[in-house]
Amino acid sequence: MAIADLNVGGRPMCSLVTKGAGEDPIGSVASFDRLLLIEVPLPWPRAIRTAPRFPAAVDAALTRADAAGISCRVYGIVPDPAYTPAGLTRLISLQRPGRSMSVFDKEDFVVPREVLGSLVQAVLDQSPALAAFAEFRQDTTHLRDVLVCTHGTRDRCCASFGYPVYRKLRHASSLTGPRPSRAWRVSHIGGHRFAPTLIDLPDGRCWAHMNDDALAKLMHQGGEVPDLARHYRGWAALRGVPEMVAERAIFAEQGWEWATRTVASEIVVPADPITDRTQVRITFAGIDGRDPGYYDVTVEPTGVVTTGIGSCGDEDPSEHRQYHVTRMTRHELSRPARRFALAG
Repeated sequence: MAIADLNVGGRPMCSLVTKGAGEDPIGSVASFDRLLLIEVPLPWPRAIRTAPRFPAAVDAALTRADAAGISCRVYGIVPDPAYTPAGLTRLISLQRPGRSMSVFDKEDFVVPREVLGSLVQAVLDQSPALAAFAEFRQDTTHLRDVLVCTHGTRDRCCASFGYPVYRKLRHASSLTGPRPSRAWRVSHIGGHRFAPTLIDLPDGRCWAHMNDDALAKLMHQGGEVPDLARHYRGWAALRGVPEMVAERAIFAEQGWEWATRTVASEIVVPADPITDRTQVRITFAGIDGRDPGYYDVTVEPTGVVTTGIGSCGDEDPSEHRQYHVTRMTRHELSRPARRFALAG
């Protein structure tokens, strides 16, 4: 039976429902300032921190961090013996380097399981205690980590659609060569209705409904970015839907070079209570701060997409407001402004 024919309890897979309804995935990615990736052996229940082999010391450190107001998103990754030696556990920390950024700062550790809780506490506190873990640091800043959600106990779409994508990426990944990368199975990253969904690190861009053509374009960063726009869930470095919609339009206009620039965003004029129109400003600069400028972008609603009842357990159809860019003006310090009038 083909995946497209699958249903659960007489209901079609929610990812197929969403795709058939034409829902735009932009703005559906979960933002973060700090992300921890922790190797957690299967099986996984719905919530990764309740997994039988989720380290209790790590859970305690996360609870203390939450009580102290330290915000941190946590994903589990399935251990891979090709990446991590037996008997050890990998922890990858990604943190926003500042308001303006291109990629998240990455720290990668491989440690004995018994010290994992202390390491997590030191990473979250950014305390001097972190120096004690210097011998466990891994030099992987050159590696791209591609995380595919396969968390089937959270939603079947992620297992049914995500696992085949993971297998393709895992087969194609290499720790050496011109484009070194690792492929991981990751716990729930949100947006299961857009499965197969993945997050590309350390840049933090998230993608939806990935097929072979989209995967090839993403992994080789080739082809026209507008061809990938319908797969783009957004950049986890941004805060909300209008900013993600605006950034996508610029990304499509600038191409892959845009992903190398340092970027910051802000809402200049909040959403109008009647029209829901929002004014966004995206500032940018090239390598070493060269060629700085900014875009003023107008984001407006296009309507609402209603998705029917799918396999995810919802009892009622869902409505999802859709947005597009209607005007985009680029400003550079040494050149006149350039305007782009866009229909969507």
